[in-house]
Amino acid sequence: MRKIVMGMLIGGMMLVGAAACSTATSGAPPATNITGAWTGTWMFEPSSAGSGTITINWTQNGNQVKGTLDIQGPHRGRAGYTNGIMSGNDIQITGPDASGWMKVSGNEMTGLINGVLPATVKLRKQ
Repeated sequence: MRKIVMGMLIGGMMLVGAAACSTATSGAPPATNITGAWTGTWMFEPSSAGSGTITINWTQNGNQVKGTLDIQGPHRGRAGYTNGIMSGNDIQITGPDASGWMKVSGNEMTGLINGVLPATVKLRKQ
């Protein structure tokens, strides 16, 4: 009896783990291809902490996106990169230099990026 209960627990945990993995990687296919340069502004939250400009050069392969960042502003002036997963018009930014989310609407992209502090970002495709 003990073996049956243990087997059921392990089996149940495996099913839950498999379901979690499938939902984490599934989603709507990308609604658009964001490949190219996107330029705009960023502003820390709180805004008194600073703001500046940002350019992200995106490449996209299916729902996987990668971007190189050029960030300018107070206490900034560096390049970095980020990865993400696109579902529909939403991008989940997964780091390593930034995390957060972006929403694409035509030639515009807005979102919240977490770095030193959270920052709102507004970009336009070049």
